[in-house]
Amino acid sequence: MKKTIKSYSSKVLAVALTVAMLLSCMVFSASAAQLSSVVATEQVGNISYAQYSGANANSYVMEFNPGTSGLMPMGYVKNAGWSATLTNQMAAAKADGYDAYGMINGEFFSMASGNHGTLTGRLIANGRILSDHETNNEYSFVIDKDAGFHFVQSQLSYHFYIEGKELGNAVIARINKRYNGEWSYPPLCYFDSACGSKTDTVSGYPGVEVVFNKLHGSELVAEGILEGEVVSVGTNTYGTAFSENQFVLYAHNSSPYAESLAALKAGQKVQIYAEELNDDAKEIMKKANTVMAATYPVVQNGKNCSSMGPMSSIGQLSFTERAQRTAIGVKADGSYVFFVSSGRASLGYGPGAGLTISEVGDAMIELGCVSAVNLDGGGSSTLNLTGTNKYVSENRAVGSVMMIVSRNDATTSPTAKANLNDWIYNANCELAAGTYTGAQKTLVQNAVNNGQAIYNDTNAMTGEFVHSTMAIREAMGLVADIRPKSYITLDADKWSPSDNTLTISNAADGSLVLNAANNWPSASYTCDISAPANAKIFYDITASAQASIVLVGAGGEINLNQYIAPNNLDPTGSGDIYSYGLSFKGSIDVSKLNASGLDISTVRFCTALGGAPSSLVVREFDIRVPYGAGDADGDYEVNSNDARSVLCHISGKTTLSGDAYSAADINGDGKVDTADIRAILNKSVGLG
Repeated sequence: MKKTIKSYSSKVLAVALTVAMLLSCMVFSASAAQLSSVVATEQVGNISYAQYSGANANSYVMEFNPGTSGLMPMGYVKNAGWSATLTNQMAAAKADGYDAYGMINGEFFSMASGNHGTLTGRLIANGRILSDHETNNEYSFVIDKDAGFHFVQSQLSYHFYIEGKELGNAVIARINKRYNGEWSYPPLCYFDSACGSKTDTVSGYPGVEVVFNKLHGSELVAEGILEGEVVSVGTNTYGTAFSENQFVLYAHNSSPYAESLAALKAGQKVQIYAEELNDDAKEIMKKANTVMAATYPVVQNGKNCSSMGPMSSIGQLSFTERAQRTAIGVKADGSYVFFVSSGRASLGYGPGAGLTISEVGDAMIELGCVSAVNLDGGGSSTLNLTGTNKYVSENRAVGSVMMIVSRNDATTSPTAKANLNDWIYNANCELAAGTYTGAQKTLVQNAVNNGQAIYNDTNAMTGEFVHSTMAIREAMGLVADIRPKSYITLDADKWSPSDNTLTISNAADGSLVLNAANNWPSASYTCDISAPANAKIFYDITASAQASIVLVGAGGEINLNQYIAPNNLDPTGSGDIYSYGLSFKGSIDVSKLNASGLDISTVRFCTALGGAPSSLVVREFDIRVPYGAGDADGDYEVNSNDARSVLCHISGKTTLSGDAYSAADINGDGKVDTADIRAILNKSVGLG
């Protein structure tokens, strides 16, 4: 965590909860997971602790209510890719300034040689993305800033821009995860102080490592834009050092992105956009304080949901085995339950000892939980209260923890709060000077008001300060507008599926979602189009597995895969896109498609080509000709340059005529004036 976090000495909170012991609120069942008799209870500040003795396992429980206790559940690890016992994790958290009172071990992590501690899923803590990878679209649980608990199917995609222009089809594949060549393609990787003080690359895989300064208080957060400035470019290096307010982008020498990184110069500005691809998860992820993989959800809406099975690539691992278990759950009144149980015959507990994952669900319901998730278990299972291990299975070093912290300044970075205060002041100065008018004035004022409310909130935490700072700067127009816009003109009802069981729909943002989950191989969708020779095809797609995009005409077909994803084609030679979660964005000149004699009339999207269920999300597949509505300079885009061209025409500095004049008259009233400037600017930011 950040070294700027204010340090406080540990203390037992003076105000104790008036809470009945856990035993009094239990409804016993005939389940094998029955908690049975209470062995010990204890009230430590605002945390109720209880130990139970059952036929299959001894259980250990910590319970607290964030709404009445001043405590907060929070994910933590000292450094991504680092592992430590809970005793050492507790010491590290306190050294980082957290008033930490209790802990349980967290999510699953790699125990492979040389990769110990690397999380198999995602970790967000205090709003900041600490560890992730681009194919991660697994189930996660989210704890928001108000300690609300959510299950989401989140998929974050990390886009890299140089001076506002996206680097080809580059998507940052790994966030603070060690690169040691184990992936089938050489990815673009991101490292910052969440993984320590140097990049987590190994000596056998040198590459290009570019160090950037983080600018204007921006951080890597869901649905946020991190801004950076190039400090230095290292070639054929590994393990490059950096400071707390810096990050590094790495590409192995064989990566298709290495050349572009090596060409960067000191002082150049870049942006990284962490896009949430799942519309249903966007708002939840924006407000997330903690996010951790939910490999095995066990309780939803008060019901045991473990029959849904594992929600990740871990598969059926240990699903029905009796073993030590760890879980986190929340009750209807907002109270959190941290649960750990013992048992495993091989460790001397006797035959039948331990709980199955389904029985963990039973136990969490018995404890009153309406939502719960099973975390890593076995030798990882440990519960620590105020620095003492109340239960430890094998004293294993683990890759992350869930901790109970005091929700006060100990979880607030003074630097992040000061940054927010500075930008509230800057924005207010610009508002007072009359810099903004119309819609932008409203945007800036709303961002300032929200930021001021967060600044004044004594319960606000680092992630909220960072998000608010970034939102104010974006409203002020100081951040390049790089978020993908939906230009889709092909509505779902205009598409023709090859099989009437296929599904296709438009998402809330207009994205076209083509789902072939139950239809393979070669499920396809077609739509009539017109693609004249002077047109450009603009695309922005994400494929969950294999896919293909083909233009069809009277004279034959053109496979666009080689243009869209030249470095991510099926290694078997089929020519299909072979991406497994990657996103691709760019444009193609129709005149360069070698379409001699081909009168393009149809586009065909194919999914599940390799036999595996897949889906395709199309945020943009737009065919544009120059001098379309608002495109006064004929560059196929509608942006501030077009507004500038209209302004120069109105002032007499230049003259627009022909197609340029028609394009400038975006409102179609037969004249080019300031009304067209406003309409062009609105369209350029997605408002028209």
